[in-house]
Formats: sequence, structure tokens, C-alpha cells
Amino acid sequence: MNPNKPTFSVVTPTYNCAEFILRSYFCLQSQTFTDWEWIIVDDGSSDDTFEILKSINDPRVRPFRYEKNSGRGYARDYALKQARGKWMVVWDVDDIFLPERLSEAAQARKEGFEFCCSYAFLLSEKLELNGLRTFVMDESDTTQVFVHPTMSCNLDLAKEIGYNPDYRAGEDADILWSLARKNHGKWIKDALIGYVEEREINLPKSISSNIAQFKIARQLFHKGILDIGTQAYARMCLWWSLKLIVLQTLRIYPPLFMKTVNRRRLGEADQNFKPDSQKLDFLAEVCEREKTSNWSVSELKQEHREVSSIS
Repeated sequence: MNPNKPTFSVVTPTYNCAEFILRSYFCLQSQTFTDWEWIIVDDGSSDDTFEILKSINDPRVRPFRYEKNSGRGYARDYALKQARGKWMVVWDVDDIFLPERLSEAAQARKEGFEFCCSYAFLLSEKLELNGLRTFVMDESDTTQVFVHPTMSCNLDLAKEIGYNPDYRAGEDADILWSLARKNHGKWIKDALIGYVEEREINLPKSISSNIAQFKIARQLFHKGILDIGTQAYARMCLWWSLKLIVLQTLRIYPPLFMKTVNRRRLGEADQNFKPDSQKLDFLAEVCEREKTSNWSVSELKQEHREVSSIS
């Protein structure tokens, strides 16, 4: 293990999420692959996020902080600039990451892939299992989409594509679509994270995110990355324009927005996919620990502590 150039730079933006810091660190400590650094950027929090980060006695944890809240795009871009690993790993602070997640990414890297992604268990804010997100072809036929928090990729490639610091939402569209269309990726048909989607769902954020995604899609088309043809591009623009009109109209009565959310596509799992019992046990363990804020790793089950030898 090289402390100056670890295999993975795990990058996390956080804003007023002090309650999730130790839980997220617990998931990192539970990983079966241990050659990582954690670049966690406090995006101008007003709670005690940074004090909790400084209390973690682990040289692999590298917290950064600036005073003014600048949004996730800025925080992710800042984190990439601090990263010194071989691959970057998206690690959102409120999600649950299963112990095999980094080992699977290390295997993908060893096999010569440029990025990898996976399925995600959908969790409620109480960490109850609500369903599964897989891989979805969006309505405009632009690309196959995966859930951003499941992504890992070559760090140089991540820095080349980057995150737009001007976007507070939808900042991940560029890297998602660019990787999916232009790079060699391993699409892992297994759930490696628990995605707490409920905290992400609200009408103002959906509007901001869709505006950013629409702008990015048009930019990628003109760059030739979304090589979908002029007719498909015209359909995409019409579809997105209509979607934004609907979202803006929903401001009149926001509760209707949740009805549209419930109709979103989650993708279809491979017919051979079956939830692994050990993964479900780990989710249950995290849920139980959440009730008492018990984030000590001293009692971790042995199967979660078998360190991978993949390099």
C-alpha cells in the first residue's frame, strides 16, 4: 500500500450532514479492500461536520473545508483536485456502501476497464429496503444511465471530464453520459450500495437538475459525444422542454410532483440477479447500529473484514 498514491480516492461532498459522517466512515472501514483515501469536502456547513471529521484518527481520511456553500458541482470538482489515487470512487455521505464495493471496483480496474457501475438497493430514510435501481435507457435515447453514486473510474479520466462547479444539481450528467458512451466500462449486475433516494427528491432540485442536464446534453451533442443524429436530438430537445414545462407547472401544487416520481423508471434487473443474503445482513446491521449511533468497528463480522489482495 502506497500512502501517497492509494488505489482509490473516495470522494465525498457534504453540506450540513454531520449526522451521517460516522456512518459513512463505518462503511469505509467495513470495506474488504483497504487501499483508499477519503477526500471529504465540507461545502460550507453550519453544523459540526468538520469537527467530527477532525476527530477521526485515520491518516487515510483527508477532510477539506471552505466557508461559503458553493454547491455539489463545486465540491466534487474541488475533491477531484485534491485526489491522488489511481481511481476515484463516488461516495455520497448519506448512502450505504456494502463491504464488497471497493473490491469489485478493484477487480474491474485489474481487468482493464476504465470505469464501473452497479445496481443499487433503494432505501428509505429509515434504511428500509424499498426496491432496486438498475440500468435505464432514458426517454431521449441518449444513453444508458446508471445511478451516479455507484460509479468508480480512472482518476485521470474523471479529472478530464470533471464536474461543472457552476451546477448545484445535475452536475453528474456530463460524466455519466460521457463515460457510458465513450469509455470501456464494467456494468456490474449486482447491488453494491444502498441508495437513500428520498433525501434527493424535491421539486426545486428536480427543476434545477433537469435544466442542468438539458444544457449538458446539448453541449455533448454538439461535441459529438451524444452521437444520436439530428432527428433523435430534436426529439430529445422537445421531450426535455415539455418535461421542464410540466415541472414548472407543478409549482402550483407541489404534492402532485410525488405522483410523477412514483412513475419513474427504475430499470429491470438481470433475470439471474438475486439479492445476496450477506449484503442484506449488512444493511440490516447498519440499520440496527443507526438506532443507537453505534459506529465502532471492533465488533464487525469476520466476513466483512477479509481484506482483498487485488491490486
